[in-house]
Amino acid sequence: MGRREKPPPGSRPGSLPGSLLREGLADPHRLPEHLALLAVRRLGPVARRTVSAEPPPDRAGVIRRGRRATVTEGAFVGGPFLLLIPVAFCAALLRQTRICLELAALTGRDG
Repeated sequence: MGRREKPPPGSRPGSLPGSLLREGLADPHRLPEHLALLAVRRLGPVARRTVSAEPPPDRAGVIRRGRRATVTEGAFVGGPFLLLIPVAFCAALLRQTRICLELAALTGRDG
């Protein structure tokens, strides 16, 4: 039998905050890279499924849908719940990351 490989940090559903915290504390200068890898691991499969839907979206459609979702989420969270503006900002960043991943999947560069 072969060796069992250790799953990448943050790959288990319940380990997201802990693994990101451990990685950030171990190497704080590389936190942007840790966040980017986490986003690709978490949002990459969702972006791939979205792009493979029927009918397949075009580039302008992906951007239009992402912009609409960002504005809607920001208006909902940032409007009546002013204390949640940091959450809305993080949600917008995650949506922009998903748009980039969907565009990469659309052009076949998500490998």
